[in-house]
Amino acid sequence: KRVKERVREGKEKKKIEILFCLFGWLVVKGIVDSEDLPLNISREVLQQNKILKVIKKHLVKKSLELFAEIAENPEDYKKFYEQFAKNIKLGIHEDTSNRQKVAELLRYHSTKSGDEMTSFKEYISRMPEGQNDIYYITGESKDADKNDKTVKDLVNLLYDTSLLQ
Repeated sequence: KRVKERVREGKEKKKIEILFCLFGWLVVKGIVDSEDLPLNISREVLQQNKILKVIKKHLVKKSLELFAEIAENPEDYKKFYEQFAKNIKLGIHEDTSNRQKVAELLRYHSTKSGDEMTSFKEYISRMPEGQNDIYYITGESKDADKNDKTVKDLVNLLYDTSLLQ
């Protein structure tokens, strides 16, 4: 999805084009407009700058809000998730302060979701009465996981099982 707002050319303020590697999982390219950001210093000193830390915090927040907005439309999110699933999965481990928000972006196959992927909230909402645990299996492929004996036993009990790849 394209960025909603584009910076107009010709403004009098100085703009800096920056490639932010906010975390290993989130890379944002764009233009940052800040009068307080020093220009004539080394990269190492700039990385320790308090203003840059605030900018980083706001960019992460806005990025997560944009991802959540994309997630509201299942078709758009499916395309987005196909491209960035590895990054989002990595974000769970690297960005501890936003772990909950990143976790809401994850999608999994399950025994009851068919070919579609499901969120953790959807998985919980489909749990039948009496299922108190969350069942999952990791493996090389979805088909191999579905044919696992334990998964078949859980399906016979009408329990949903997440298939993690």
